[in-house]
Amino acid sequence: KVQFNVVLTPEDDGIGYVVTSPDIQGLVTYGETREEALAMAVDAAEALLLCTLADGDEVPVSPGPTLEKIWPGHTVFELDGWM
Repeated sequence: KVQFNVVLTPEDDGIGYVVTSPDIQGLVTYGETREEALAMAVDAAEALLLCTLADGDEVPVSPGPTLEKIWPGHTVFELDGWM
């Protein structure tokens, strides 16, 4: 199990969320609801982390709960993904 942080940024039109992760380079996804956005983040993270492992690179480790200070006004979650 791998834990990672994601940041949900609401779309300007109020419909949907863009999801990024400071812990997993290249993770960008979208969901129309918070629940869908978080589920998409787990799927995207698992795919990216599997590619990282396949390339022989190390899996990133979450920096911890200080992220809310880095992205004021955004929603920060710590998610669990399976490897």
